[in-house]
Amino acid sequence: MGDKAKKKAYITKSTQVAKPFTVQSGMRGVLGFCRRGKEQLASKELIAVLEEYADKLYGEIGGSGEKVSGSGEIEDAYARELAAIKESGLADKSKKRFVWLNVGIECCLFVKCSAEIDPTQLVTVILADMNESKVQKSRYIQRILPATETCNAYLDQITALAKRLLPPHFSVPGMSPKKFAVVFNRRNNHDVTRDDVIPVIAQIVTEVVEHTVDIKEPEYCILVEIFKGVCAMSVVERFYELKKFNFETILGINASAKALASNEASKAAADTERVDTKDATAAVEPEEKPASSSTTAREKKKRSAASGESSAAGLTQETEQPVTGSNQTKTKKRKNQ
Repeated sequence: MGDKAKKKAYITKSTQVAKPFTVQSGMRGVLGFCRRGKEQLASKELIAVLEEYADKLYGEIGGSGEKVSGSGEIEDAYARELAAIKESGLADKSKKRFVWLNVGIECCLFVKCSAEIDPTQLVTVILADMNESKVQKSRYIQRILPATETCNAYLDQITALAKRLLPPHFSVPGMSPKKFAVVFNRRNNHDVTRDDVIPVIAQIVTEVVEHTVDIKEPEYCILVEIFKGVCAMSVVERFYELKKFNFETILGINASAKALASNEASKAAADTERVDTKDATAAVEPEEKPASSSTTAREKKKRSAASGESSAAGLTQETEQPVTGSNQTKTKKRKNQ
């Protein structure tokens, strides 16, 4: 390994220069949330899904930016686009409907939409179709949210943005009162809080018509997403019906994972209960342990000693015979002699 290769081996991610934050005020787009470390793959998947449904809603667009409808026109448009790419070597990003922009936050991504795209309409159509068909459209994307417009994350600019976006939904003369809720989220920002934003938005919403707050079953949800120095805002319907715009919850992936985890936990508990039952049975009925070698030797010694005593007693009984008459006469003769 050369010196240059060794130096490169010591370079870590922390020492590399971070990519610039490219989301700016006045943009419209789609916020996406994905698994950690899969931001680039998720951005490609998200753009593919957005392109699929944008073609259905707004028609297909060729390389020059014009709408095409017939099959022959589509082929011609693609041929012109390929020719333009070969000539320039790069595709012009300004002619694209969707462009991925760096956010610099883990598990978070932002796709900028062109002016003709309505992010709220597009996201709602995608999620409604997914809820009906139950077909998984992405592997890494977990959730998407529309961003009708962005602004800098300062309270005065957020207030100005709310005054532009909210009246068409809530301040129409003669409209009936609606139930609404404000969904506020903040990432990598400590300047603006929930208590700062929600009262301002509630005041703007109820300025003309007396709408009511309902956080359980709202007809409209006002989404306020603050990430770093940018605030994205939109007004959506069916937010809770479509599972807070979560892909995995709509498809039942989260429920399946929870059911699998609960089944594994119940199996583990059953196995533990069986082991405990075996231990309790063993404690009630202990097994008979074989006698040790020392105990056996002692018992053998005791038995041998007992058998020796009995044999000695038998010998004594045999030698001590009673004195008869002949024996007494012999004894007297020996004494006289």
